[in-house]
Amino acid sequence: MESNATAPQKGTPAVAIAGLVIGILAALTSFIPIINNVSFILALVGAVLGVVGVIQTKGGKRGGKGLAITALVVNIVAIVMVLATQALFSAAIDSAMESTKATNVASQSAETASEQKSEAAPAEKSKKKGREYAVTIDSAKVVESKYQKGTKIMVITYSWTNTEEKDSAFISTLSARAFQNGVELKHSLMFDKEGTDATAQVKPGTAVQTQMGFELADSSEVTAEVKPIISLNGDKDILDTKTFSVE
Repeated sequence: MESNATAPQKGTPAVAIAGLVIGILAALTSFIPIINNVSFILALVGAVLGVVGVIQTKGGKRGGKGLAITALVVNIVAIVMVLATQALFSAAIDSAMESTKATNVASQSAETASEQKSEAAPAEKSKKKGREYAVTIDSAKVVESKYQKGTKIMVITYSWTNTEEKDSAFISTLSARAFQNGVELKHSLMFDKEGTDATAQVKPGTAVQTQMGFELADSSEVTAEVKPIISLNGDKDILDTKTFSVE
């Protein structure tokens, strides 16, 4: 008696074999940067072939079902490895860039701090000298010269403490100057002095007020300044400065 049932085909689908080969190749190259972009595409193709192989072996129509499933799994693993590898490399690159950026910022901050320190050094030095010499410009007034009719004199008052360890005079310790339009004015003694004479010797630690006179050239503003009698750094050694109007 003959049977009409069709015998199952035992051959392994070619797509399953191709999918497995592609999956192995994709997995082996999944760790290589840039190249693993191609590996990702191969793994996708291999996974599709694996799915087709599983479908073809469904129901025992053909053999090689295990091979088809293996091909599918290998390709899925290859896809996961590609994504994981690219994520790791991306994180490493981001970390390196952040580290470089942080180094650059730190370097710039150090340079800025160094520049600020350099700029601040002269000011601190002047401030130190201001405390050392203890002198300030207090006020100013305009008077007529005692002996030169029509000549006006600006009388500037200074507060000064002798911080040296010996007797000293204002005029032998400090240099007081005044300017109009950037031109230094001549000193004048033709006015009635108040306070301690600038030439008087003062004991250490004694605080006095003294006055200096300057012959005015015109009615423009007067800029007064005071600094040590011995000055090696020009304007950096100025201890105090003020600008007064001529009324």
